[in-house]
Amino acid sequence: MKLRRSFTIIELLISISLSSFIMLGMMQLYRNVARYLENTREMMNSNRKVCLLFNQLERDFSTAFVFDAQEEEKKGKEAIAIGGAEENPEEKGEQEASSDKGSEKSKEEAKKAAEKKAKLRRSYFFALRDERADPFKIDGKRYELFKDATIICTNPLQVFGQKMVRLMRVKYELTVDKEKSKGELLTYKLWRKETADLANEKMVIDEHIPKEKVKPVRTYLIADHIKSFFIEYVSVKKNTKAKKEAGEPEQTEIRSFSWGDKKELEGIVPQRIEVRVEFWNDALSASYPFHTIFPILSYATMKEEKEKKKEKAQKTSPLAETPPTDGSQPPEGVPGGAGSLSGDSGQGAGAGLGGGDVPGAAGAALGGGA
Repeated sequence: MKLRRSFTIIELLISISLSSFIMLGMMQLYRNVARYLENTREMMNSNRKVCLLFNQLERDFSTAFVFDAQEEEKKGKEAIAIGGAEENPEEKGEQEASSDKGSEKSKEEAKKAAEKKAKLRRSYFFALRDERADPFKIDGKRYELFKDATIICTNPLQVFGQKMVRLMRVKYELTVDKEKSKGELLTYKLWRKETADLANEKMVIDEHIPKEKVKPVRTYLIADHIKSFFIEYVSVKKNTKAKKEAGEPEQTEIRSFSWGDKKELEGIVPQRIEVRVEFWNDALSASYPFHTIFPILSYATMKEEKEKKKEKAQKTSPLAETPPTDGSQPPEGVPGGAGSLSGDSGQGAGAGLGGGDVPGAAGAALGGGA
């Protein structure tokens, strides 16, 4: 009987071991490729979300402004023009008599109107942080979670073929997504609301207003699967002369995670905002952070306009650089004399006519004849 050649048990064990090692390596390679593809898909999804979010935030916040500053300046110029005209003495006497009778009533109405206007002015750019949430510490810096922000801007969410009012009130609000949150792992949604009713800062429709006069509130979901969302508002404030002499820099940077809640920040807009957002993946097992900065291209306030005119008048006035050295009184047109200029306002006779738009000696010539 002839014996057939075959594999021994040792050879079979060795071949099975080698095959298993090769199979394990291939399985591990397959898992790594699948994980890499999944991470790439999640990163692309997060990039798409953050691109849409940052684009919308930039378009809204970059056009935010306090619109009544220009209206107040315009009314002030009109009042000066009207006040410069000659009035009839009889009409003036009748107006003074009628004003004395209704002075108390007018004062109350003026006070209410001023309070209403101040409240509306505070809401032009108003933002709050979430005081209930614990602060985050990122790269050694303390961050406080965003809650909501309401602004006046010129960027309505446009629909193709639909006419929209350009001046809108926009509100951003961050809410907890209870359906997708898992225990302590919270995920948030960012909502955007807009309306043409600039006084409707709470985005609530009054039921007592007729339907034909109601300005609707449109609500859109801007982003979801948010792990954390921060907006830091930054502005630069010029220091006073006393602080400069004390050795402090010319400008001080103001940073805050809320805006408009303090008196010094009411009715103004910051110069830029710094946004930091972090998105969860679908399984809430990993997150992807993003960071950007947006400048706010706002209209200058009346105070800034006056300061600019004052600096311009001082630079362009040739007489301001040659004060008298013999102790005599300065002539007209020189600061301190009759009809002198100091930016938008002057000291001496006729300073009101020599406004900041007329620099140097020209303004003094108009002011000296009053």
